[in-house]
Amino acid sequence: MAGQFDSEDRASWYWGRLSRAEAVTLLQGQRHGTFLVRDSGTIPGDFVLSVSESSRVSHYIVNSL
Repeated sequence: MAGQFDSEDRASWYWGRLSRAEAVTLLQGQRHGTFLVRDSGTIPGDFVLSVSESSRVSHYIVNSL
């Protein structure tokens, strides 16, 4: 999962319809700063940035314009 970030390689960071729990499972134990972007499960059209931060996984909503 971790590696060089390539904004053109959407498949490496965008996971689409992935639940919060699935994101936590994927990111838990990964290097600090490892992230993925997924569709929001509660706000259609918005996204969530899920990030491994030290000993936890944080989720940040990204509103569509």
